[in-house]
Amino acid sequence: MPEAGYGLTPANSLLAYKFTLNQKDTLRAVKMFFNQTLNNASQQYFELTVWDDAGGYPNNVLYHSPSIKPIYEDSLNKYHTYRVDPALALTGTFYVGWNQATNDFLNIGFDMNNDEHSKIFYNVGSGWENSMYAGALMIRPVFGKALPVNTGTQEYAQSTEEIKAYPNPSSGNSIHLFLPEGSNQDVSKLQLHLFDMLGHEICNYPFKNIIDISDLRNGIYLLTVTSDNSATKYFTRLSIIK
Repeated sequence: MPEAGYGLTPANSLLAYKFTLNQKDTLRAVKMFFNQTLNNASQQYFELTVWDDAGGYPNNVLYHSPSIKPIYEDSLNKYHTYRVDPALALTGTFYVGWNQATNDFLNIGFDMNNDEHSKIFYNVGSGWENSMYAGALMIRPVFGKALPVNTGTQEYAQSTEEIKAYPNPSSGNSIHLFLPEGSNQDVSKLQLHLFDMLGHEICNYPFKNIIDISDLRNGIYLLTVTSDNSATKYFTRLSIIK
């Protein structure tokens, strides 16, 4: 249970929380608990971000999400789960946090009964600094097997293979698609479908290795590839940031 909230200002401030793995694992999601505040931080945007480590400080960005907002769950002290798409294979030390878009404090839950301040880092424009406040951030990485893919109207089994998309996230006008290694599919019999995260199909057409995304708005999309009998063969999530 948080005794306080932790936040930063100004806009473009960075917050990073340090974690260390003893063996390689796959980051699938991040659980975060935000305190509800008078000024309603849920209206402020941030990008969920993962960094690698260099010399005990956050270094290269390994992942950043599209712009998202704090979400409050409907039960006491319940974390909200933000998916990491595509999932990240990690080992050793890494950092999870955010890049915020506004001057407002986001107020992540701050547990003052556990002191992890040596693992909390912030950057307000003049380089990374270690936090001086004793406590622990209510941020929890989620590792392991694939999470269910849910578009709101369709669910895809974990046995469905993932197609590779590059670059992903993308800020350009096109994305390259790569079938899994060893795939012997006749691509002339494959159909590509693109859905928004409410399950609405945006388009579908015969499979091709390069797809045009110039008309897509910022956000997360589900791309599936079906065979000629309409069975789902492959899927991936696309993050569009322009």
